[in-house]
Amino acid sequence: LWRRGIPELLQHYQSLRREYDQTIRDGQIPKENQLDDLLELLNVLATYQTREGTDCVIEAARAGLGGEDYQWYSILSSYSAEHPQAERLFAELSQPLPDADSIAESLLDAANAIAVEDEEFTHPFASPAGLIRLKKWLSSADEMDLGKAYSAAAALAYINLPGREVLLDVAAVHPDVSVRIEAAAAAVHAGLPVGLERLVEYCKDVH
Repeated sequence: LWRRGIPELLQHYQSLRREYDQTIRDGQIPKENQLDDLLELLNVLATYQTREGTDCVIEAARAGLGGEDYQWYSILSSYSAEHPQAERLFAELSQPLPDADSIAESLLDAANAIAVEDEEFTHPFASPAGLIRLKKWLSSADEMDLGKAYSAAAALAYINLPGREVLLDVAAVHPDVSVRIEAAAAAVHAGLPVGLERLVEYCKDVH
């Protein structure tokens, strides 16, 4: 499969991608399931851990292919600490971060999962642009952004940059208590006394 199957998958993906891109350029509606097929192929390519497959994932993420599709969570979650292409993928997608929020959120979740295991991991959101995106999600009162806010709060445990404490304060007044608690836990992980103080207060709140 590695020797013969992966090259055929790559060729099939690239053919479908050219057809899809041409359809969009022509101002037409893509065929039914065409986008789903592309994202499913990316998922398979990510799973098989080849450099060429990861090249396709990086390019598609940058281009915002299916930018609001939650299949991106499955695609990027394949890039665990054991994935030989993970370091390159996170480095490539950190500068710049994907524009599409669903892709960026999936990247954030995948990065957080590695950061839990690897203290030396360079988080792709550990940059001024990354902090701006996290602040955007933490500041949102939209219920649709709750998952993003929770993941953003969790990421603060692993991003040691000036400005982190400001974001922890933003998270501390988030409308959802789960985000506030996650931010307090992140502050504890970062060794900030305010984190423990906030966790104690939340434990006292029986509601």
